[in-house]
Amino acid sequence: MAWYLAWTLFAVAIIVGLVDLRVAGFVADEAQALANGAARAGAMELDEATFRASDGATIRLDQAAAAAASAAFLADPVAGRRIVAHRIETTPGGVTVHVVARANLPWLPATTLERAGTARLFTGNRVGVPTGP
Repeated sequence: MAWYLAWTLFAVAIIVGLVDLRVAGFVADEAQALANGAARAGAMELDEATFRASDGATIRLDQAAAAAASAAFLADPVAGRRIVAHRIETTPGGVTVHVVARANLPWLPATTLERAGTARLFTGNRVGVPTGP
């Protein structure tokens, strides 16, 4: 009889551990998706003055607008419900967003997971370098 109880407790511990790992995986996937989405939202903000002045030959990112767009994406109450911290890095050629999310797990309380998403401008040439004659 004691063996049945021991095996049952062992099986329950394994099942709860596997559930914890799966929940952590879901949170990690969600954090990755949020980081990617925020980076893509920021990468949509082009420096129009440079683009127009070069007749479309030079494409650069408006870094201030890109950071603001990424932050606005993460500020959404539904999207950012698990986010505890984030960091946005911008360059003339892209945006990188680091997201730290919290997973509340029964056996590992207050577990934090960090993921980074990157979106780069594709210009067909080096960013900021004019093309043509």
